[in-house]
Amino acid sequence: MRSSPGSATTSSWRPPPADAGAARVGRDGALRLALERRGPGTVLARCGSTLPLQVLVPLALDDPAAVVSVLNPTGGVLGGDRLSIDVEAGPEAHAVLTTPSATRVYRAPAAPA
Repeated sequence: MRSSPGSATTSSWRPPPADAGAARVGRDGALRLALERRGPGTVLARCGSTLPLQVLVPLALDDPAAVVSVLNPTGGVLGGDRLSIDVEAGPEAHAVLTTPSATRVYRAPAAPA
């Protein structure tokens, strides 16, 4: 894993396009995180996201773990939404990924959320 200075940064990474032949409703949300150990703790070295996924600035704990909160800032998950999360942890990196206690999931006439 390449190290990058600083903390979380937003990249221009985007998820692969959905099947162009199939018409569907929904968003393709994606999140890519790279965590690495630096000194006594773990930092978020790289972060790329597309709605409806987003992260807050990580919290540093007293131990070596970083706490990363994954959010959906939209109104909720809709039928047809597809979410992809990819996390890469370097050697001796420790992290806690967490989400809010609830998010709204809406009924859809066809595709499941």
